[in-house]
Amino acid sequence: MTSRFSVFKSLLSHFFSIAVITVALASSAKAAETPTLHIVTDSFAPLQYLENGKPAGYVIEYVNATISKIRSKHALQVDPVEFLPWKRALLVAKDTPNTLFFSVLRTEEREQSYQWIETVSPYQRFFFNLKGKASIHPQNLSELRDSSLIVGVQRGSADEALLEQNGFKADYDYTTFTHFDQGIKMLYHDRIDILPLTSFLARTTACKAGFDGDQLEMLFEIENFTDVLWATMSHDSDPVLVSELHQAMVELKQDGYYDTILAQHLNAWENRPCVAE
Repeated sequence: MTSRFSVFKSLLSHFFSIAVITVALASSAKAAETPTLHIVTDSFAPLQYLENGKPAGYVIEYVNATISKIRSKHALQVDPVEFLPWKRALLVAKDTPNTLFFSVLRTEEREQSYQWIETVSPYQRFFFNLKGKASIHPQNLSELRDSSLIVGVQRGSADEALLEQNGFKADYDYTTFTHFDQGIKMLYHDRIDILPLTSFLARTTACKAGFDGDQLEMLFEIENFTDVLWATMSHDSDPVLVSELHQAMVELKQDGYYDTILAQHLNAWENRPCVAE
């Protein structure tokens, strides 16, 4: 009797072990099928920014709608949006698998560093100064480089790379800052003479920072840049997830959702009264 009980106990333990292994393998397979999506960006209103501690902006809405579209088909684990300084965001987005990054300019130097998913925003850049502040008004990069004017650019940005490519010297022809809000303050406090800004955001961005946006004077367009910003995924990301993100973003453009939220946000932004926040 004891022998039979021992055999039964041994078989029961064996079956239990198999069941545990099977559940573990199934859970592991399920986790592999639905990777966690990491999201990193840098604050750039009205595209993406924090409002009362929560992510806001038309690119944030576009990304949220994209995720909802994927989740309507299957589960998808998504980490909270992480706002990082621009240069750090570039590195994290490049080196961390399954990381969605926006809104980034597609340049030759960055082409091989990311998988380019879909465009997320229009983008047109100009160099600005303040009205009445300078007697020199350069109309191209060569004239700007050969002038005595100091340019301010975001550290690690495509703006900085462009200046370097055109012979500008750091800490002589140009200086850098971490976030473009710092650049606005430096311009209005006479620490720099020239600042590159997105054309349709410049005035309201200055007003939001507490300055008179109507004092900004547009000099010339930065023609070396493309006219759109992108969402990217890091290399070594799950190929199915990459494909789903691209497809969902395309579909949201095809059904008119993207154009609607873009127009709503830009109209509201451009029509804001010039007051500090």
